[in-house]
Amino acid sequence: MASFSVVVSYLIVLLSFQLQYLTVQSAKFTKRCKEGQVRLAKVDSEGMEVCLYAELQELIPYGDINCGSEIFSMKSFRKGGHTYLAIADRDRDAVFVYKWEKRKFELLQEIRVEAVWSVEVFSISDVTYLGVASYRTGNVAFLYELKNTDLLTYPIIYKWNEENETFCEFQTLDVVEARGLRFTQLDTEQFVLFALNGTYANTPVYEWNGQRFVRSPEKLKQKSKYAVFVQHDDHNVVLLGSDRSTTIWQWSGVKFFKKNILKIRTGDSTSMDSISFHGNTYACFIDTKKTSKRQIMIKKCRGNYKKHFDDLQMLQGKYSTTCKFFEHAERLYLFLGGYLEAAIFSLDITHGRFTRVTSINDATHVTAVEVVDVGHHGPYIVMKMKSKADQRAGDEAHDVCRYYKSEINYHT
Repeated sequence: MASFSVVVSYLIVLLSFQLQYLTVQSAKFTKRCKEGQVRLAKVDSEGMEVCLYAELQELIPYGDINCGSEIFSMKSFRKGGHTYLAIADRDRDAVFVYKWEKRKFELLQEIRVEAVWSVEVFSISDVTYLGVASYRTGNVAFLYELKNTDLLTYPIIYKWNEENETFCEFQTLDVVEARGLRFTQLDTEQFVLFALNGTYANTPVYEWNGQRFVRSPEKLKQKSKYAVFVQHDDHNVVLLGSDRSTTIWQWSGVKFFKKNILKIRTGDSTSMDSISFHGNTYACFIDTKKTSKRQIMIKKCRGNYKKHFDDLQMLQGKYSTTCKFFEHAERLYLFLGGYLEAAIFSLDITHGRFTRVTSINDATHVTAVEVVDVGHHGPYIVMKMKSKADQRAGDEAHDVCRYYKSEINYHT
């Protein structure tokens, strides 16, 4: 039996090499790859290259991670050639850290954090940190009742220990009931951390002093539940989203100042995201004004930075909750998840519009997603979801963090 499995494995590997050979044979030999093409190999000293277009074709379910129903945040990171994934599990009052080993996510560490809401992973001077935010309520009156009790929550930063591959507590920030921490690097030596707080009218800012984060006297006079950072044409910009509006702030070199207000509201279980791709900056927003068919607005900033982003496209989503950009093989993709469906869109370079590539038919109640780089074979996509397939079979639907393997189609 063992020898039979070895033979089968050998045949699979052999077939894989033959398919790669045929793919390369069909590729065009050119002096330089065109926009959107992937450089597979350099064939001679004159610089001739093998170029193919690579497109994500579909997502194949690959494995499950047991998780609770209230998961709104997960972050992955690479360290020492390995891939890790941190998941904020609000149901179980903990952050779970997983390591990609033997083609699956293995539990590495459990960090107890009551009422955990979100996680943020960042690096300073090649040292990795994990920011964890907890959030109990948005009721200000109730928060005053909790004053001087152990029930109030504060953000905690953990530092990665290389030796035993675990996070150790590093620093607690003096911000009550923060919904999230967002990190960005403004220049070569300046690092800031935003403490998002949907309860109060201001957003505190922390600066790195070389050893730890200290609270800056500056604070953005804006309520915030989400934040995305944009670096465009040497400008550092932050978009702060709340259930009232979305504001755009620009870094002057000394402080952030408000540039514009967008009439876009982002609620508790929705998201916003941004990415820079081929000289352009794209941003997606899920507007919660309409509950059933929520509008997913895609905006674009190109050329010199303006006061606001230009409208590019509007997508309709059924109870949409999550939008996330990711790039693979010279192409830009947009993941869109919601309570009734999940789908992936691709940017059509010719027409400058996003078109649907594939739908994940068995995914419902999607509240968080992360695109994970495992070092080969294209990205894996992890999403917190429920499965339609389980419901059709008559089984009781359960929450799961399912990861999908992306199938890439190469063509000339």
